[in-house]
Amino acid sequence: MTSSSHRPILRHVPNALTVARVLLAAGFPWSPPSFRTAIVLAALATEYLDGAISRRFNVGSRFGRLLDPVADKLFFASVALTFLAEGRLGAMELALLALRDIGVLAALCWLLLRGRWKQVSGLQPGRAGKLATVLQYGALLSLLFLDQLPAALVAITALAGVVAIAQYFPVLGEQTPRAG
Repeated sequence: MTSSSHRPILRHVPNALTVARVLLAAGFPWSPPSFRTAIVLAALATEYLDGAISRRFNVGSRFGRLLDPVADKLFFASVALTFLAEGRLGAMELALLALRDIGVLAALCWLLLRGRWKQVSGLQPGRAGKLATVLQYGALLSLLFLDQLPAALVAITALAGVVAIAQYFPVLGEQTPRAG
């Protein structure tokens, strides 16, 4: 365990790692190809470490819970759209790899358009969503290391995305409690 004197400093580490992932996303499209693998691996490390540190030392924050999924989606979008623009990734492959993200965005819009702001926090990632994130990183690394994307990896990532989307249905179906 950490001493209580270290906790104030430690509580900022997960958010700093998440912000680093946003910065990596911003820089990826302009990075030299020789740096790209390191950038993806660094982003993967921040993805793992921000959550692990937050849970292990109980230093999570509301800011982190909001920014972490945004950072994940920004990073994936940055890399995938770069590969799409370069012709290394097809539009259909991108759509299948991003299925979970598209579903989360649709669910978020659904709740916000109906004024169900408080239920947005109920859109927490389940195991399938976390698996979809890992598989997305696997797809990105496959494109970097092998310069190809196995169809089986695309299919498994899409399937994990569909299961992750289905896990949000209970939140989407809840009724907003009426005041008074």
